[in-house]
Amino acid sequence: MLDKVRHLADKVLKMSKADKIEVVISGSEETLTRFAENVIYQNVARSKLTITFRAFAGKRMA
Repeated sequence: MLDKVRHLADKVLKMSKADKIEVVISGSEETLTRFAENVIYQNVARSKLTITFRAFAGKRMA
């Protein structure tokens, strides 16, 4: 997955005509396990990936 993210970021950077561009990539993983009477009765895992692009042209930001 990291290769796909890098490829996407590189593609956007090459296409951009802005003076400056900022790329912020953040991710997290959350897991939860619940027990009842010493037995697992719920196990949940969630991954989240966020990619933010900011372009600067003069004093403008998008």
